[in-house]
Amino acid sequence: MKNYIFSQKREAVNQTFKKLLDFSFSDDFLLLRDNDKFDEYRIKREVATSALSGLKQYYTSDVQHSQIDKISALLQEKENLLFGVIITEK
Repeated sequence: MKNYIFSQKREAVNQTFKKLLDFSFSDDFLLLRDNDKFDEYRIKREVATSALSGLKQYYTSDVQHSQIDKISALLQEKENLLFGVIITEK
């Protein structure tokens, strides 16, 4: 049972890392100034923050939850700032 839980935790961490990595390469829309690309970026950010939130079941301390929430908030703030740049550029 312990190995099963450890395996699930490892898989959740791996999937979260993949989603964050995919998200980190998705800000090329700034060069294209394409609203559809921004929607795609938003979806990837939502997937990444959802995956981060899913880690809370494996990292149960309040400190760890706070760190996960902080990363999610920073990703949301980045999206807001990038959207502001797009609005300003138009």
